Amino acid sequence: MPPTVTELVQAALLRRQAGQIDEAASLLERAAAADQSLLPAVGAIQVERGNARLADGNAEAAALAFRRATDLLSNDAASPFNLGVMEERLGRRAEAVAAYRESLRRDPLLAPALNNLLLLEKSAGRVSEARRSGRSALAADPGHYEAMVNLGEMLASIGEIDDARQLLMRAGGLSLAPWAALGSLGLAESLAGKIEASLTAIRRSLALQPSFRGTWNNLAGATPDLGEVVAALRRTLALVPDDMVAHSNLIFALAYAPDPDGRRFREAKRWGERHAPPRTSLSFENPRDPDRRLRIGYLSADLRQHPIAYNVEDLLRCHDRNGYEVLAYSAAAPADAVTDRIAAAVDHWREIAGLTTAEIAERIRRDRVDILVVLAGHAGANPLAVAGLGPAPVQVSFHDVSTSGVAAIDAWLTDPVMHPDDTVEGFVEKLVRLPCFYLHRPPAEAPSSEARMPDRPVTFGSFNNPLKLGRDVLDVWAGILDAVPGARLLLKYKNRFASPLVQAPIRHRLGDRVDFLSGDVGRAEQLALWNRVDIALDPFPFNGSTTSFEALWMGVPVVTLAGDRFVGRVGASLLAQIGLDDMVAPDVAGYVGLAVALAGDRARLFRLRGELRARVAASRICRPDDYARSVEAAYRGLWRDWCSRA
Repeated sequence: MPPTVTELVQAALLRRQAGQIDEAASLLERAAAADQSLLPAVGAIQVERGNARLADGNAEAAALAFRRATDLLSNDAASPFNLGVMEERLGRRAEAVAAYRESLRRDPLLAPALNNLLLLEKSAGRVSEARRSGRSALAADPGHYEAMVNLGEMLASIGEIDDARQLLMRAGGLSLAPWAALGSLGLAESLAGKIEASLTAIRRSLALQPSFRGTWNNLAGATPDLGEVVAALRRTLALVPDDMVAHSNLIFALAYAPDPDGRRFREAKRWGERHAPPRTSLSFENPRDPDRRLRIGYLSADLRQHPIAYNVEDLLRCHDRNGYEVLAYSAAAPADAVTDRIAAAVDHWREIAGLTTAEIAERIRRDRVDILVVLAGHAGANPLAVAGLGPAPVQVSFHDVSTSGVAAIDAWLTDPVMHPDDTVEGFVEKLVRLPCFYLHRPPAEAPSSEARMPDRPVTFGSFNNPLKLGRDVLDVWAGILDAVPGARLLLKYKNRFASPLVQAPIRHRLGDRVDFLSGDVGRAEQLALWNRVDIALDPFPFNGSTTSFEALWMGVPVVTLAGDRFVGRVGASLLAQIGLDDMVAPDVAGYVGLAVALAGDRARLFRLRGELRARVAASRICRPDDYARSVEAAYRGLWRDWCSRA
């Protein structure tokens, strides 16, 4: 004879007292099937069961229990909140958002749920929603430390620096453990160009809690000392070895320094082995027809107001749609007007901000992409690890600072100048050389170039990141200034040169012959600053790219030193396309000689000022249709190789 409801309840109580929560929950469920009045008790024990499974580390079982409790306890906001936490832990972000919203339907003032929504919405690029969630969390609980820190970080990242600083300073004063707020305040101060204040806040944070990895990462972004950047990123990785973003940041940072022993290549290979290990069991349903129309997917977090977008927007627009269907996978957060233009230019636009690596790869595979192009994989927040999952038959690296280090990437697009046949740079991909590596969109905002015969001492200029201005660069530039009577050097990079700490090593080596400009100005104003420069000096071993193109567009010749790797031969590649190979030096002595000789040739400077824009506009650099055909030829060759191998 089956047990009665009373017997089932008594048995459940005994199991619960013995700590056998799963068995107790099962018995109560059976009792409730016969007596609906027991459902609240079932909900309560499911909460206990969820907490027990959470303590055991079983997030999936905990989520099941909290989901059942959510269904049964209609007025309980804690159960859907806990469910949201479990869904996040399991990587199911959409389900987590739904659970948090349900908890807020039951309790609109539940600040922890609003704070967690802020983070999820921020990661998905929904800036307005994230800001609203953060503000609501602080309205519900004005002293909510995590919400203040998280909202402050987000506001700093989108340029609302003053609001961010106020929030973070307030958070640091409220908490007994203020290191997170201080570390984030340091990031906000850095973005505002207040380097000294930034480093003060960050170092206070590290003194209080030296094992907080986020602060070490913020130190790497704030300090003007390249050695400290590298050390801070290595400390981050010592604390969290699987932090793939910090590891990519380290690879990017190593590009700024000389690399006589190939450590950057070894670091990139380590990245690939750790975060994108080779996979051998992949299969694809893509038709193996070498001549059919191909689906090309571009993967990037930089399809916005960004140098990468300047390089690829017209390529995406000018692909031959008879032979190629173009998909863009955008992790850009937040989106802007450039994002909107690119979205309109491609055949299919996919928003992937906030998705996991596996979710992005699955989306690409479902879209049956034939060739996946990963843009600037080790820069910023680009999801390079997606390529390690092999979602497309052919995978290509484009516009990265070095080899990706990812064995699953087949090719690295380059050109014969950036990678000559005798290149000594290390790489894991096949080099595929385009006739011209760079495509730049002519800046519509550019003012006219002021062509005039200089009647004053020559002004040299560089608008590059000060991290590129190492001791070797400053020594060489000092030699140039010494050899050109009255010459001056104009430096500008966002607002970094406002800092005395950034200026100090430059003034120490170059004295008072340097003028520093600062401020985040619009692109038109930035371009107009080139009218104050006669000759652009390209840094080394990490050349300028967009800065050099903009100098040339504004009629300013660029003197460059050809290095031994991709990032050190950008200037040579650009100048080769406009017939100014004589501005490319093979060594330091030649670099100084070229700059000094050009400074003394006023007639040539005047002539170049008047003709450079036309020369650049007529070159391959500004012919997007021709450029697209050359890239398509590279893609088609890679596709045919895959078809023949398959």
